[in-house]
Amino acid sequence: DRLACAPFVGAALQAWFAALAARLDPAALPAGTDACPACGSPPVAGVVQGGDRLRYLSCSLCATEWNVPRLRCVGCGGEGDLAYYAIDGDPGGQAEACPSCRAYLKLFDEERRLGVEPAADDAATLALDLLLGQEGWSRLGTNLYLAAAS
Repeated sequence: DRLACAPFVGAALQAWFAALAARLDPAALPAGTDACPACGSPPVAGVVQGGDRLRYLSCSLCATEWNVPRLRCVGCGGEGDLAYYAIDGDPGGQAEACPSCRAYLKLFDEERRLGVEPAADDAATLALDLLLGQEGWSRLGTNLYLAAAS
């Protein structure tokens, strides 16, 4: 019965840490790589934004977003050898998987998935997690909304 409370606790933690992160001076934060530059948590997902097509990762805890170059694995730093998986009929959502470390991170295209919200869209694409899990891939980040399913 306590596990059923996990999404509510996760949402409360996210709200609290997002409020704390909003107080930080962005110029004082180190450049983000595989972990959030504000709190050190892993990303929940990535978003490819607008016309410049840059990839921004979104923190699973405080919702801070930071830029990480595309075609680079967030887990191991490997470059150029990423595979992409998607579910038919789900526009703008895919998983970016690295064969070197066997890990994946979901990536949402802002132009094809209007109103994207990384944590919510990550939870909404659970079928993609199931597909990748069957294929032997491991998830890079966490989603506090899905903590009970982990």
